[in-house]
Amino acid sequence: MHGSAAPDAVVELQVAERSWTTRADAAGAWSTVLDELGAGIHTIEARQSDAAGTVSAAATVEVEISGPPSLVIDLSGREWMLRVTGAPGADVLLTLSNGRSTTLTLDASGVAEFGGRPWARALPAPHVALPLLSGATVRHVVGDRTGPAGTALIAPASGPSEEPGHEVG
Repeated sequence: MHGSAAPDAVVELQVAERSWTTRADAAGAWSTVLDELGAGIHTIEARQSDAAGTVSAAATVEVEISGPPSLVIDLSGREWMLRVTGAPGADVLLTLSNGRSTTLTLDASGVAEFGGRPWARALPAPHVALPLLSGATVRHVVGDRTGPAGTALIAPASGPSEEPGHEVG
């Protein structure tokens, strides 16, 4: 969350019994991560205090926090298809069960899809890739902070792959 306040003011944000404190810079800009808030609609009260200790009246805003992104791995067709959904425009960290990861940016509708023959060739055959993908997680990323993990949902395969794949490099 970010906003503006008086230069060098201390900003306190409160949601129910939980509070966060940060300091505005010389231009009045401030930001902080409201960690430990679950998905849902939250009412946030913000107050600022200046160097003399004068505290402002509370400003109130409601925000909606989405849950973790989701990952669907579709093996039902001839080609692999991965679909990640989450907050529109968000960065999402996709981590395979072997620890390898990449960051994806979701489009304006909150989706990133991968599939088709060129992409499918980069994956090993289903019997090899399935353990890597079934243990995969996805998380929203803001700066160096990550949100809670969403896990993979696998759509069943219709049969064995007709083409061998290659290891992810």
